[in-house]
Amino acid sequence: MYQSSKEFLKALYEDMEQPNQLEEEATPLTTKDVSSSATSHSRPGSKGIPVTSPKKNKLSLRVKLVNIFLLLLVPFVIYFGGKLTNRNYLAVSVMLLIIGMVPFFFAFEDRKPSAKELVLLAVLVGIAVVGRGIFFMLPQFKPMAAIVIISAVSLGAETGFLVGCLSALISNMFFSQGPWTPWQMFAFGMVGFVAGLIFHRRKQVSRLELSLFGFISIFLIYGLIMNPASVIMYTSDVTFGAVITSFVSGAPMDLIHGGSTAIFLFILADPFLKKLERIKQKHDII
Repeated sequence: MYQSSKEFLKALYEDMEQPNQLEEEATPLTTKDVSSSATSHSRPGSKGIPVTSPKKNKLSLRVKLVNIFLLLLVPFVIYFGGKLTNRNYLAVSVMLLIIGMVPFFFAFEDRKPSAKELVLLAVLVGIAVVGRGIFFMLPQFKPMAAIVIISAVSLGAETGFLVGCLSALISNMFFSQGPWTPWQMFAFGMVGFVAGLIFHRRKQVSRLELSLFGFISIFLIYGLIMNPASVIMYTSDVTFGAVITSFVSGAPMDLIHGGSTAIFLFILADPFLKKLERIKQKHDII
């Protein structure tokens, strides 16, 4: 239908600027049954935001073998890391983070996403990066996690993980790169992945549910990863007391981050998800 990604991107922006036809049109945008179902769920009076679920894709043998290899590699990395004379926790932890992220990238690649889906993914990453930049003057008050969660709810867990990873990596080109970058990539990626696992297969989701998940996920996923990371990055002696201290000292920032994520989800989830559903149906991105 489109000769190049540039033409699709132009059409994509035109769609995002148009009124939400899922609510206004009586006929579905495509001939798919799923489109008709989503249209009917999105009419006035619906209690939730409609979300269409794609077909389940089984992992190929190649991806399964890679996952098994990486799983077996983890104890070896931990063992040899313990044998280092200076016990370099940072190097070992970064290696484990990379090993943990590779399966998600392989799973996404194994789905063989279309160029249209990749362009949409790039747009979502761009929105997340710009959102973080706009609120640079407010520490931790950022919409990036909200965009990652919305991406996962609409496009799936693997896509949510990828949007989270790339958003952290690219935005840090403006906020500065460092040893914290892999940690942030993994933390935002896991927020998106868990959001996709919980909400992507549902026919409808509510703003209140997403807002509550956004607040809790910052504490239990993002904070659980980033707070101990500060100890590993900046101290050579990692102790249980130091880790507990990192959670206590990081709680105020997590509270702001979680609260802002909940606020942005409550405001943005409805319009964003409806636009994404329309784009998915019109451009056959399911």
